[in-house]
Amino acid sequence: MRCVRRPPNNVCGVSWELVAPPKANRRKPWALNRAAYRARNAIERYFGRIKRLRGIANRYHQLAHVYLNQVLLACIHFMTK
Repeated sequence: MRCVRRPPNNVCGVSWELVAPPKANRRKPWALNRAAYRARNAIERYFGRIKRLRGIANRYHQLAHVYLNQVLLACIHFMTK
């Protein structure tokens, strides 16, 4: 299997930073920004927590503003816990 190179930093005019760590067997590993990786992990865990609520995961509400309000209420719920 061919190893995929690191993707370009500027795709469609949007600049981004690669946060995922390189595999251990890479010949030329890229530098890992540990602070950004920790922040990404925290955000992913928070979204996982929000998705545990069935109404948000299934998106019962079809209107965008109602769904956004539901997401905001879930965020407030988890922040006050």
